[in-house]
Amino acid sequence: MIKCNLAVILAERGLRISDVAKETGISRTTLTALSHNYGKGIQFDTLNELCEYFKLPVSALLTYHFLHIAIEKHAWVDENIIELICNVQFDDVISYSTIHITIVDAIEVPADFDDAGEVTETKIKISMNVLHSDSVLLKIPDSKLEEFIVENIDEILEEKYHHVTHLHLVETKQRIRQ
Repeated sequence: MIKCNLAVILAERGLRISDVAKETGISRTTLTALSHNYGKGIQFDTLNELCEYFKLPVSALLTYHFLHIAIEKHAWVDENIIELICNVQFDDVISYSTIHITIVDAIEVPADFDDAGEVTETKIKISMNVLHSDSVLLKIPDSKLEEFIVENIDEILEEKYHHVTHLHLVETKQRIRQ
Protein backbone atom coordinates (compact mmCIF):
# COMPACT_ATOMS: atom_id res chain seq x y z
CA MET A 1 0.00 0.00 0.00
CA ILE A 2 1.37 3.39 -0.94
CA LYS A 3 0.49 6.08 1.57
CA CYS A 4 0.63 9.80 0.95
CA ASN A 5 2.06 11.84 3.82
CA LEU A 6 0.57 15.15 2.69
CA ALA A 7 -1.60 15.56 5.81
CA VAL A 8 1.45 15.18 8.06
CA ILE A 9 3.53 17.60 5.96
CA LEU A 10 0.74 20.18 6.03
CA ALA A 11 0.38 19.87 9.82
CA GLU A 12 4.13 20.13 10.40
CA ARG A 13 4.31 23.30 8.34
CA GLY A 14 1.07 24.84 9.58
CA LEU A 15 -0.42 24.91 6.10
CA ARG A 16 -3.92 24.30 4.83
CA ILE A 17 -4.98 22.58 1.64
CA SER A 18 -6.41 25.86 0.34
CA ASP A 19 -2.98 27.53 0.82
CA VAL A 20 -1.20 24.86 -1.22
CA ALA A 21 -3.93 24.89 -3.87
CA LYS A 22 -3.58 28.65 -4.38
CA GLU A 23 0.21 28.56 -4.54
CA THR A 24 0.61 25.46 -6.73
CA GLY A 25 -2.48 25.49 -8.92
CA ILE A 26 -3.30 21.92 -7.86
CA SER A 27 -7.02 21.53 -7.24
CA ARG A 28 -8.35 21.32 -3.69
CA THR A 29 -10.12 18.10 -4.68
CA THR A 30 -6.83 16.47 -5.66
CA LEU A 31 -5.03 17.70 -2.55
CA THR A 32 -7.87 16.54 -0.27
CA ALA A 33 -7.88 13.08 -1.86
CA LEU A 34 -4.11 12.83 -1.42
CA SER A 35 -4.15 14.04 2.19
CA HIS A 36 -6.87 11.50 3.11
CA ASN A 37 -5.29 8.73 1.01
CA TYR A 38 -8.43 8.33 -1.11
CA GLY A 39 -6.68 8.75 -4.44
CA LYS A 40 -6.22 5.84 -6.83
CA GLY A 41 -3.13 7.44 -8.31
CA ILE A 42 -1.24 10.66 -8.81
CA GLN A 43 -0.11 12.41 -11.97
CA PHE A 44 3.66 12.87 -12.26
CA ASP A 45 3.11 16.60 -12.86
CA THR A 46 1.20 16.85 -9.57
CA LEU A 47 3.85 14.85 -7.72
CA ASN A 48 6.61 16.99 -9.20
CA GLU A 49 4.79 20.22 -8.27
CA LEU A 50 4.33 19.06 -4.66
CA CYS A 51 7.96 17.97 -4.34
CA GLU A 52 9.15 21.32 -5.67
CA TYR A 53 6.72 23.29 -3.49
CA PHE A 54 7.68 21.49 -0.27
CA LYS A 55 11.34 21.03 -1.36
CA LEU A 56 11.08 17.34 -0.48
CA PRO A 57 11.97 14.13 -2.31
CA VAL A 58 9.22 11.79 -3.50
CA SER A 59 10.11 9.39 -0.66
CA ALA A 60 9.06 12.01 1.91
CA LEU A 61 5.70 12.53 0.22
CA LEU A 62 4.90 8.89 -0.60
CA THR A 63 5.81 5.82 1.45
CA TYR A 64 5.23 2.13 0.84
CA HIS A 65 3.74 -0.06 3.58
CA PHE A 66 3.21 -3.80 3.32
CA LEU A 67 -0.45 -4.56 4.01
CA HIS A 68 -2.20 -7.89 4.13
CA ILE A 69 -5.63 -8.53 5.65
CA ALA A 70 -7.23 -11.96 5.79
CA ILE A 71 -10.50 -13.01 7.40
CA GLU A 72 -9.78 -15.85 9.82
CA LYS A 73 -13.40 -16.36 10.83
CA HIS A 74 -16.70 -14.53 10.88
CA ALA A 75 -20.03 -14.78 12.64
CA TRP A 76 -23.41 -13.10 12.59
CA VAL A 77 -23.61 -11.85 16.20
CA ASP A 78 -26.99 -10.23 15.66
CA GLU A 79 -29.49 -10.07 12.84
CA ASN A 80 -27.67 -7.07 11.35
CA ILE A 81 -24.15 -7.32 12.79
CA ILE A 82 -21.27 -9.31 11.33
CA GLU A 83 -18.12 -9.84 13.38
CA LEU A 84 -14.94 -10.42 11.40
CA ILE A 85 -11.80 -11.75 13.06
CA CYS A 86 -8.97 -10.71 10.78
CA ASN A 87 -5.27 -11.37 10.61
CA VAL A 88 -3.75 -7.99 9.77
CA GLN A 89 -0.13 -7.43 8.79
CA PHE A 90 0.95 -3.81 8.41
CA ASP A 91 4.67 -3.62 7.69
CA ASP A 92 6.28 -5.79 10.40
CA VAL A 93 3.35 -5.67 12.82
CA ILE A 94 0.92 -8.59 12.84
CA SER A 95 -2.29 -8.49 14.85
CA TYR A 96 -5.64 -10.17 15.11
CA SER A 97 -8.31 -7.52 14.74
CA THR A 98 -12.03 -7.57 15.28
CA ILE A 99 -14.21 -5.60 12.89
CA HIS A 100 -17.94 -5.20 13.47
CA ILE A 101 -20.04 -4.41 10.42
CA THR A 102 -23.57 -3.20 11.04
CA ILE A 103 -25.92 -3.58 8.09
CA VAL A 104 -27.83 -0.31 8.18
CA ASP A 105 -30.03 -0.91 5.16
CA ALA A 106 -30.54 -4.02 3.05
CA ILE A 107 -32.99 -3.43 0.24
CA GLU A 108 -33.86 -6.14 -2.26
CA VAL A 109 -34.31 -4.80 -5.77
CA PRO A 110 -35.43 -6.71 -8.86
CA ALA A 111 -32.47 -6.65 -11.25
CA ASP A 112 -33.62 -8.60 -14.29
CA PHE A 113 -36.87 -9.91 -15.73
CA ASP A 114 -37.77 -12.58 -18.24
CA ASP A 115 -40.09 -12.02 -21.23
CA ALA A 116 -43.16 -12.74 -19.07
CA GLY A 117 -42.14 -10.03 -16.59
CA GLU A 118 -41.10 -12.47 -13.87
CA VAL A 119 -38.09 -11.55 -11.70
CA THR A 120 -35.09 -13.67 -12.69
CA GLU A 121 -32.40 -11.86 -10.74
CA THR A 122 -32.55 -10.01 -7.46
CA LYS A 123 -29.94 -7.58 -6.20
CA ILE A 124 -29.54 -6.44 -2.65
CA LYS A 125 -28.26 -2.96 -1.91
CA ILE A 126 -26.29 -2.77 1.32
CA SER A 127 -25.35 0.24 3.44
CA MET A 128 -23.16 -0.42 6.44
CA ASN A 129 -21.24 1.03 9.37
CA VAL A 130 -17.81 -0.32 10.26
CA LEU A 131 -16.60 -0.38 13.87
CA HIS A 132 -13.15 -1.34 15.13
CA SER A 133 -10.66 -0.24 17.74
CA ASP A 134 -7.45 -1.98 16.69
CA SER A 135 -4.34 0.21 16.62
CA VAL A 136 -3.02 -1.50 13.48
CA LEU A 137 -6.29 -0.92 11.61
CA LEU A 138 -6.16 2.74 12.64
CA LYS A 139 -3.03 3.10 10.47
CA ILE A 140 -4.88 1.91 7.37
CA PRO A 141 -6.65 4.58 5.30
CA ASP A 142 -10.45 4.31 5.25
CA SER A 143 -10.44 3.67 1.51
CA LYS A 144 -8.21 0.58 1.88
CA LEU A 145 -10.29 -0.93 4.67
CA GLU A 146 -13.50 -0.30 2.73
CA GLU A 147 -11.95 -1.86 -0.37
CA PHE A 148 -11.05 -4.99 1.63
CA ILE A 149 -14.57 -5.25 3.08
CA VAL A 150 -16.26 -4.78 -0.29
CA GLU A 151 -14.05 -7.47 -1.86
CA ASN A 152 -14.73 -9.99 0.91
CA ILE A 153 -18.22 -9.40 2.22
CA ASP A 154 -20.29 -10.89 -0.64
CA GLU A 155 -19.67 -14.47 0.46
CA ILE A 156 -20.59 -13.68 4.07
CA LEU A 157 -23.76 -11.81 3.10
CA GLU A 158 -24.82 -14.71 0.90
CA GLU A 159 -25.23 -16.81 4.08
CA LYS A 160 -28.12 -14.58 5.11
CA TYR A 161 -29.36 -13.49 1.71
CA HIS A 162 -28.85 -16.81 -0.11
CA HIS A 163 -31.87 -16.26 -2.37
CA VAL A 164 -30.30 -13.11 -3.82
CA THR A 165 -28.38 -13.58 -7.05
CA HIS A 166 -26.26 -10.44 -6.81
CA LEU A 167 -25.09 -8.33 -3.89
CA HIS A 168 -24.27 -4.68 -4.35
CA LEU A 169 -22.67 -2.51 -1.67
CA VAL A 170 -24.19 0.93 -1.98
CA GLU A 171 -22.06 2.74 0.55
CA THR A 172 -20.21 2.59 3.78
CA LYS A 173 -22.18 5.16 5.73
CA GLN A 174 -19.70 5.55 8.53
CA ARG A 175 -16.40 4.20 9.74
CA ILE A 176 -16.33 4.42 13.51
CA ARG A 177 -13.05 4.13 15.34
CA GLN A 178 -13.36 3.52 19.05
